[in-house]
Amino acid sequence: MKRIVVMLSLAMALMITGCAKTQTKELEKKVIRFATNGPHIDMFEEAKIQIEENTDYTVEITTFDDVVQPNVAVVEGSADCNFFQHKPYLESYVKEYDADLTPWGGKPVYALEFGIYSEKVKSIGELREGAQIVFGRDPSNKAIALRFLEEQGLIKLKEGVELPELVDIVDNPKNLKLTEMDISAVAKSLEDPEVDAIVVMGMSLARQGKDPSTAIAFGSDELISNFVMVIAVKEENKDAEWGQVVYDALTSQRLLDYYEEHYKGTIRPIKN
Repeated sequence: MKRIVVMLSLAMALMITGCAKTQTKELEKKVIRFATNGPHIDMFEEAKIQIEENTDYTVEITTFDDVVQPNVAVVEGSADCNFFQHKPYLESYVKEYDADLTPWGGKPVYALEFGIYSEKVKSIGELREGAQIVFGRDPSNKAIALRFLEEQGLIKLKEGVELPELVDIVDNPKNLKLTEMDISAVAKSLEDPEVDAIVVMGMSLARQGKDPSTAIAFGSDELISNFVMVIAVKEENKDAEWGQVVYDALTSQRLLDYYEEHYKGTIRPIKN
């Protein structure tokens, strides 16, 4: 009888030890908290699968409806990182709000294709006198739109301005009507009969079910290289180990295949 009691005690001890190890393993399992906005949620869902299938990390995703709250979430600590913005937008946000944010590892994930799109004309030369051209009102998207228009010979900007505004236009030979609006509404405005053309990321057009390859002009390599997507983190996490996990997922073959299938022709992969 005494032997049976001892054996039962040992069995229970082993069971408890096993449970403790399982619980410890669960406690040690790491969580990466993503913040993004609606248009990028599908990418994050793919990245989540990639991470959870290939690492010991789990992923939590919080989605917002604008381009401000994902940054607020990282600054306030409810998210570890976000991925939805290009580097100039992040830089302008940091400058405006004195925010503790920086690109993880200093590494771009990919470059965004920008285009001038129109349903009224087939080329830049066909734009009429006084044509209305729409683009994003935030500093970074406005800057790329104005530089793009200058690149196409439609306007001339004051030299030496980092993020040009409308007031920095020194020549507008066709008297173009340049209209700013929320970046989320630009692609949709292509359907407005009053709008002659828009300047926008090809990805935004793809999300409206339109073909991003139909631009009447694309940005040069030099222009596009300045607008790369980055993973934003707090300064203290700029070299965090888990940041590499996020970066590897977003640049994995799974994600590259996803980009190609859903956003064909809208991004340029980058080799670091």
